[in-house]
Amino acid sequence: MEDLLGNTVVTQGGADMPLAEALTGIKYVGFYFGAHWAPCCRRFTETLKEDYELINGSSKQFEVVFVSKDGNQAAFDRNFAEMPWKAVKYDDEARKKSLE
Repeated sequence: MEDLLGNTVVTQGGADMPLAEALTGIKYVGFYFGAHWAPCCRRFTETLKEDYELINGSSKQFEVVFVSKDGNQAAFDRNFAEMPWKAVKYDDEARKKSLE
């Protein structure tokens, strides 16, 4: 997984978390490509949040990594603030491009 994501992911509040720590005990990882400017992404975020919480109810086994297609850091921050999972750093263009 480090080949795809590198050594860290971003948590709520913008802190870096070692990837190994973020994925400890996780069986499944999903990548979510989205942007705040797209109404369909905003609707899907709500559905994914519900499913994420349902799946991880009694023990966390599913992690999502958000890959932003937002136009700027402020839009990413606003969008990511609504998400309970991890993200690729907004300004890591090479990493985001490699995931496409």
